[in-house]
Amino acid sequence: MNKRVICILLCCAFLLLLLPTFYVGSADTGCVSAGKVSIRYPRGVESGAEFEVSVDLDRLGIRSCGVRIVLPQGLAFVDGKWNDSVIGEAFIKAEPYIENGYLHAGVVNFGDDVKTLDGNVFNYTLRAAENAFGTYTVRLEFSNEGDISPFELNITVTAPCESSEEAGESSGDEDGFDPDSIIIPPEAEAVHSEEFGISVRTSGMAAKSIGIMLDIESGSDIGFVSGEWTGGVFESAEEPFVIRDMSYDPKAEKMLAAVLTYPGRSVSHTIPESEIFAFRLKAGKDACGICRLTVKISVESDSGELFSVVRDVYLNVRGHEWALDRTVEPTCIRSGTAYYVCASCGAEKEETLAPDPANHAGDKELRGEKPAA
Repeated sequence: MNKRVICILLCCAFLLLLLPTFYVGSADTGCVSAGKVSIRYPRGVESGAEFEVSVDLDRLGIRSCGVRIVLPQGLAFVDGKWNDSVIGEAFIKAEPYIENGYLHAGVVNFGDDVKTLDGNVFNYTLRAAENAFGTYTVRLEFSNEGDISPFELNITVTAPCESSEEAGESSGDEDGFDPDSIIIPPEAEAVHSEEFGISVRTSGMAAKSIGIMLDIESGSDIGFVSGEWTGGVFESAEEPFVIRDMSYDPKAEKMLAAVLTYPGRSVSHTIPESEIFAFRLKAGKDACGICRLTVKISVESDSGELFSVVRDVYLNVRGHEWALDRTVEPTCIRSGTAYYVCASCGAEKEETLAPDPANHAGDKELRGEKPAA
């Protein structure tokens, strides 16, 4: 009997634990998740009302991330804000806004640091139109360094005391972006103590925005000099309205990302075959051997899809080329020295030579002298 009572109590406790889950499922709140990213939204709203869609993270490591939402006709964008109490300080933070019917992505970037974010990081405020009735599909995308998690939110808009017809449609676009249109040489040569360049080219593409980041292999003696957009990106129908070249903050030890954005969805921003970005780097005075550079490029195509392109460049750094300049010969009682000069950079080094027991030149003394008869 006691065992039966205990089983009943355990079952009741288990049901009580499940109750919040059942409530969320049956109430007017929806939640879709992928990995450590969850999107919360109302399943039903009244026409003319504002409502919120939130992006929550479960202790996710972030260096740079973005949010983007595509709305069908009938739902409108009001506002979009990063939650400063969760994300803290970031050296790039952009809020989304609407232009020509197109929602621009919100971006936050912590440079070379990785920050663990937990909780509600972002909130959208949206509005249902007065005459919007039916079920609408909202597409929301969360990007973590180009790793995109897409979500579809089905929201039903009703009038008070009225049921709605199923209506609404997704605003997805077919896209023709080819990642192979981004061209970066897989190998490069460099000489110690000298600057060298690496270029990013395109075989032709259309883009609304482009972002570039650079990772230099840890421990390699390669320094950053500059990273600049070149003439190829300015040959589109409009000048970019946001442009930021790449720089390095030695105090924070952060490589800052390069960003370029075009406004207006209606304008086709075609970038012809050309160089679009140029890196200048410098090998250290003692650099030698193979090291790896990684270039990460994010592209928002002209139709609004997000793409990530990662290219590794293996750098062969030519070290010192030592040539013997002069020598101080060793003797039987003293070490010698060989002096070398690098034929490339003029650096000098010395090498100690062991005493030579066969060389009696230099200091001598007379012993056991006998006078002549």
